[in-house]
Amino acid sequence: MAQRFQIVVDRSGLSIACVREAGSDISASEWFRLHKREAPRDVGAGGGHAVDPSSRDTAAHQITWVARSIGQGVFEWPRPDGQPYDNASWASPSRMLGSMHFHYSSSGGYWPNAGIHYRKPISWLPKDTTPFKVLVEHMSQEILHRHSTDALLKACCQAVNAKPMDQVDKDHPVMKWMFVRLMATVLDSSAHYRR
Repeated sequence: MAQRFQIVVDRSGLSIACVREAGSDISASEWFRLHKREAPRDVGAGGGHAVDPSSRDTAAHQITWVARSIGQGVFEWPRPDGQPYDNASWASPSRMLGSMHFHYSSSGGYWPNAGIHYRKPISWLPKDTTPFKVLVEHMSQEILHRHSTDALLKACCQAVNAKPMDQVDKDHPVMKWMFVRLMATVLDSSAHYRR
């Protein structure tokens, strides 16, 4: 029987746990993406576009370090028995923390920041003034390629201290200094970790 893992995170940052759910109907190959594929996908999902590397400080080069922080590095010697393709190997607290750290850094455009262009927060608004729940739905469809769930909306509301019907425009804190929390919450959702 396939195993499903649920990542349980205390948003205060004090604890993280991986919980195995027995009896899941999701196959092991569908659940966690491999680390080598995660970093480039995260950059693209967040609206980033890397340009050709011109130095070792550019995003195209630095993205290899991201892969190393959440698993085996690109072009490193592989394990003698091959790379694991099971959920248990990838569903560890250290891998999740590495992924979450990268999600937060790239969501704010903090790192990598050379040789890459990120979408401006305002570009995520579907209209000039939008209810918060519509913004979350829009981001979910663009990033996760699926409709938002009640759990995702609730997590996003908690992350930015908003209510579903709050009207968001270009001057709203969500589109300014709180956007990094919103984007990181969408990227940290279980739907984003699936293959």
